[in-house]
Amino acid sequence: VVLHSIPNQTLTNSKHSQHFKLNMSQATSSKSDHRAKEIKHVLMRAGYVKPRMIVHTLQGSIWRATVKGAHKNAQTIVAKVTSKSLHSESITIHNGKKCHISEDIMKEMRIQKYLTQTDPECPDSIVKIRQSFVTDKDI
Repeated sequence: VVLHSIPNQTLTNSKHSQHFKLNMSQATSSKSDHRAKEIKHVLMRAGYVKPRMIVHTLQGSIWRATVKGAHKNAQTIVAKVTSKSLHSESITIHNGKKCHISEDIMKEMRIQKYLTQTDPECPDSIVKIRQSFVTDKDI
């Protein structure tokens, strides 16, 4: 699970958040509902409140939550959750079939850390990794 700190102005003014809402699937199976509840529970145990799934991805989902205890200037985070099993096989499931994909969350994290931690003048428009952790099922 990769958690990104997001400046509040980015979320309120972003056309991307509207894009995510438009692309979010309305129909979910009971299996995906169960996974969503598991992920929500993990985020809450990690100290984040009001976790809400934004969109499904090829290997997981994107979530939005608030840092627990932040009241006036509540810090919003975005979490990218990636299935370990799909990642390890470099696949996604599309219409019930396994499809090979070139997604690598670990490489994405290394690139993002390099861009945001090596350049002190890195603009706020590039989100920073706040935290990352691994669960039994997810990265």
